[in-house]
Amino acid sequence: MSEQQDTKKGKEEQDVLDSFLEGHEIFSILNKIQTAPNSPIRIVLLTKNFEQTLDRAFSLLHDKGIHFEIEAGNDSQILWNISVDNEEGVEKIKCPRCNNSFKVEDSQFKYDLVYKLVEIKQSGLLILMTNSKDNFDKLINYFNLLYPIVSRIFYRAHDLRRLLNKIRENKNIEVVGRECVVKRLFDDKRTVVTYQEDTVDGFFEKAKKDNSWVDSIEVLISSLGILRFSRKGTILYNNPFNFSGFYEIVVMSIEKEILNPRRGLLKDKARTVERPGIKPVVVKFDKDYFSDENNIKKLIRRLNESDKYEVSLLYLSNSLAHIEVYDYANGGGFDIFINKVNELRIIPQTQVTALALEGAIVKISDIFEGNIYETQ
Repeated sequence: MSEQQDTKKGKEEQDVLDSFLEGHEIFSILNKIQTAPNSPIRIVLLTKNFEQTLDRAFSLLHDKGIHFEIEAGNDSQILWNISVDNEEGVEKIKCPRCNNSFKVEDSQFKYDLVYKLVEIKQSGLLILMTNSKDNFDKLINYFNLLYPIVSRIFYRAHDLRRLLNKIRENKNIEVVGRECVVKRLFDDKRTVVTYQEDTVDGFFEKAKKDNSWVDSIEVLISSLGILRFSRKGTILYNNPFNFSGFYEIVVMSIEKEILNPRRGLLKDKARTVERPGIKPVVVKFDKDYFSDENNIKKLIRRLNESDKYEVSLLYLSNSLAHIEVYDYANGGGFDIFINKVNELRIIPQTQVTALALEGAIVKISDIFEGNIYETQ
């Protein structure tokens, strides 16, 4: 049997399997997405917040030239087809040797550019994907305008390590680390790319010993293929694209191992008349970052970079600090207290949402990776 016949038979078998899965029509459509060699499918997970429908959000993007139409749906999921005005109609591939980009002209590489959004009704999870490298950043930037109605899911290095290990443990699937990018944004700043294969824990432990963290990691997941996960939330999936497997193995694992615990940890932290008690969120670090006052100043600068924050420094002395933050996008505030060289406490105030607290932790994790704890 030829390779082409094997591929055709494999796709037929996958379609049969998909027919037994909820949402099989949606999965079948997405499994057919094509892309060029060395140009992976780009995927970002988002959440729909405050029990809002997407109609208002889509109307905002309509004015930006982004249009949505339901392509398929069932009781659990909706597949939206997205069209983009003035899109870059010809894809390009990059030469790994010279780093120059070339238009894809050969007919064997030609494929339709697609932009898809899967809405999971019960959880409010959204899966945005495209095979267009050139239009991906434009699309993401427009979705960023929808915050806080729609928010992008970011990951800490700890999240990525937990996710990949849980996929290996719970799904009994081999996960091999192929490449990682390690960053350090304090002291001696640097970025290191490692191309040597290693275990997932091996990559993360080496980064930890170097007082750094894994910013992105490429892995081979035996039943899916090659994927790259980034702390910024982007997932790159190389050919061949298997959305049904990706959804079952990766998306459901992200929801179970990262999103649900995160939501549970940050839920109901706002102070109210009925619940006036303080419920701090504690972030502890493996390194004594705040023994150097310059690192506190770096944190303040990072918070000030957000155009949605009003930041006030109320106290700074001898590696101690009190920072007050008001989040205009979410309509709530919180205080950050630094009383230890390896720890900070986030004190939620009235009306603050879990989304606002999550955003603060993401910004802190941009420069200092730590573990999050809930105090009673």
